[in-house]
Amino acid sequence: MSELRDLLRRAERDLQRGPRGAEHSDPARLWRELVELRERAAHVDDDTRLLGAARQLAERASDVATGPPVSAETLAGTVGAAVLAPSMHNSQPWRFAVGTGRVEVRLDLQRRLPVADPDDIAARIACGAAVHNLRLAFPVRLGRAAEVALLPDPADPTLLAVVRPGAARPAAPREHALHAAIARRHSNRYPFRDDVTVEPALRAALTEAARTRGCWLDLVVEPAARRLLGELVTDADRVLRADPAYERELSGWIRREAGATDGVPGGAAGPRPEPGDPLPGRDYGGAPRRPDRGFEPAPLVAVLGGPGEHPADQLAVGEALQAVLLAATDGGLAASLYSQVLEVPEARSRLRRMAGRLGSPYLVLRIGYPSRPMFATPRRPVDEVVDRL
Repeated sequence: MSELRDLLRRAERDLQRGPRGAEHSDPARLWRELVELRERAAHVDDDTRLLGAARQLAERASDVATGPPVSAETLAGTVGAAVLAPSMHNSQPWRFAVGTGRVEVRLDLQRRLPVADPDDIAARIACGAAVHNLRLAFPVRLGRAAEVALLPDPADPTLLAVVRPGAARPAAPREHALHAAIARRHSNRYPFRDDVTVEPALRAALTEAARTRGCWLDLVVEPAARRLLGELVTDADRVLRADPAYERELSGWIRREAGATDGVPGGAAGPRPEPGDPLPGRDYGGAPRRPDRGFEPAPLVAVLGGPGEHPADQLAVGEALQAVLLAATDGGLAASLYSQVLEVPEARSRLRRMAGRLGSPYLVLRIGYPSRPMFATPRRPVDEVVDRL
């Protein structure tokens, strides 16, 4: 019967993933059971006892492949990396449910942005970035691969991902480097250096980082195309700022008091936007700039896009965004994010036509070498965002 064959194939796959050799007596014994069951199945394939034995074998082989269970307390330690992901206005729209052998990443409906992000697209992108940090934290902190299931329950749209410890394996050197970059990655809303350009090898690393998550990053290098993109972001920003509800929502995330655990504090706000900026930033209450402290006239600009408009695509874009940002941080770069085009449908349609790509554009990035020390935006403590299963 097909179920029996599927169970035996699954057991073989998991045993191939797990440890092998004489020093691993349990896997060796399971291999012998697999061979015996296959021989029996070649002659009798409708025996319910045979099917039951195959189910037990598949479960035990899965345990060998994934290793011993990981406690909820240990898994909660990986959430410290997840909460360092970027989010619009530093709203941190996530919660994590942790139990033995699993971390659930959930959309926190209490932290939505109903004006700027009524469809929760930016919130899902932020949660996707948090998932990517978990992908790195599992091998680095636990010595286990991360097995990720996106949108596992159609009846629960707030459950965005379940991350489980997979097979035991050491983290690769590149994973160690990117994991170390998580805590150093900060959005830079200040001008970048204009005396040094981003070298081709690093540009290629950024585009490849997006591609590894099934998305695309197009670098806009032609001056005319860069100017058109800046005009598009400027038009979208103008539409948003004409809406009093948008201005109220934005001002609600400006943090001037000490001890804030979310929102954008003054040190990270960047200078106050001015007419003529190549790309208009949001006004988080920053100080006016000096006349000689304008933004670089020819920044490296990129458009990040994904395969489509499904929530799973938006989670993938979030993973790609974080992959790009960590690759940039590891290379000594920083980035500013411009999501105004995501928030204005007409602007996004224009950007889609401009990009000329299959799939959907989501974000505009400005990338470069920082001209000053960067400030971290605050984060809520891990115990405030973790529920126990």
